[in-house]
Amino acid sequence: MITVATQLAEAQRRLAAIPEAAERATARAMNTAMILSKEDAVGKITERYAAQPADVRKMITVVVAGPARLAAALFARSPALSLGYFPHTPTAAGTGGPGKPLLHAEVIRGQSKPLRAAFVAPLNSGLRIMTRTGEKTRTGKNAIESVFAVPLATMMGVESVRTAIEAVALGVFEGRLAGEIDRELEAAK
Repeated sequence: MITVATQLAEAQRRLAAIPEAAERATARAMNTAMILSKEDAVGKITERYAAQPADVRKMITVVVAGPARLAAALFARSPALSLGYFPHTPTAAGTGGPGKPLLHAEVIRGQSKPLRAAFVAPLNSGLRIMTRTGEKTRTGKNAIESVFAVPLATMMGVESVRTAIEAVALGVFEGRLAGEIDRELEAAK
């Protein structure tokens, strides 16, 4: 979490003669910082984790600030990600499981781990990594369940990822705020 009280006070001091100008300038600088931080977050997450950037990007949301509400946020909303989002071998349906080659998956880059009794199966819109639960379904078949990794919010909350994103956001905000203050002063002439 980044607080910008000192930067807001400086903006209010420099723009005291223009009504609501400090709030407008601060909100625009915050929004620019959050939008650029989203791309940085995608990069930092995919640098550490083996997820695809497009999958990560669509699960991160930017909440923008406005002059009346000077708060912007970056949210990673997703349930635990299916292991199918990550590199795994074998990749074809019907592979893995008892008597077949052992399925390996890589969640953290460079750390491929074996998954005993996991297999690849077609489910809904694509292939999923599944395991048998040991229970039976209503029809008497062996029940299966998807194998999941960690949620995207947890990935984004890892200290090394979080601090890198915060550093970029604060740097962009501070740099952009000066430009937004100049823009307000120029518009008031």
